[in-house]
Amino acid sequence: MKVLAHLAAAAAALLLSPGACADDWPVKPVRVVLPTAAGSAPDVIARLLGERLGQLWKQPVIVENKPGASGVIGISAFKQAPADQHGFLLAQAAVIAVTPRTLANPRFDVDADMTPIALVALSPMMILARQDFGANTLAEAFALARSGRQPITVAATGQYSIPHLSAEYIRKAAGLDVNIVSFGSTGGALNALVNGDAQLMVDGIPGVGAMRQSGRIKALATTASERLPGEPGLPTLAETLPGSPELSGWFVLFGRKNASAEVVERVNRDVRQVLQDPRLAARFVELGVFPRALTPAETARFVADERQRWGRVLDGLKIEAR
Repeated sequence: MKVLAHLAAAAAALLLSPGACADDWPVKPVRVVLPTAAGSAPDVIARLLGERLGQLWKQPVIVENKPGASGVIGISAFKQAPADQHGFLLAQAAVIAVTPRTLANPRFDVDADMTPIALVALSPMMILARQDFGANTLAEAFALARSGRQPITVAATGQYSIPHLSAEYIRKAAGLDVNIVSFGSTGGALNALVNGDAQLMVDGIPGVGAMRQSGRIKALATTASERLPGEPGLPTLAETLPGSPELSGWFVLFGRKNASAEVVERVNRDVRQVLQDPRLAARFVELGVFPRALTPAETARFVADERQRWGRVLDGLKIEAR
């Protein structure tokens, strides 16, 4: 019996080694660390994805919420977990592309600590205005801002967040003389907009839907690369400001730096498979995010490009790490 036990242990160790074949993976529950709170939009996305992957893998996918410290707490938990090919991190753009540039000691290194596996979804920004704002298109809003006829304040959710940095990018690229104010929550930014303390706002889609439906605010454009499903009349930023890149939040699944190539390929393939489910895609769209499937190599390039893009915006703001 001891011999059989040793053989079983050796077989399990071989299966979980970096060079192991992924045909029989996973052999136990899979854990996904999420550096945001339960009930948030990223949490819903993680659990929807985990449910579909668990059905495919015939193993439970356990989402572990570790919010706080701009994502540092979550990534620390991810790094400290056993390196057994069954632990992953689902991280959003700000954690990966912004936190390492704005914290003097982020306690993680994207290149040294993690392997990009799969892009899950993009979360484009929306440029909004009060319903009675004297511009109905983004071009008119830009013209009004350049005219100097009235001071314009742009509200954004979160300091050094993707909405805030998107607003800063637009200000510089369009040559606008506007004041950008960061608020601690979407609710605070929306209140400033509807109360007239701000004339424009930049934020992700999930938090502004109800206010749009109430008719108190209007959308002028999105920062997506193309017009969004269900919003055929809403132009993109690039239609008004040619050459503008897609400015979106995003969610990428990462493995540890020692993740085996076979497991990376397996997980990526399975993520892309479940993202093709029309029901899952429809649920994502309801949350204001849009599935985008990439290979592991494409995902790695995407993450590198995004880190450079937001790094350039931060450099332009002359932000010192705190």
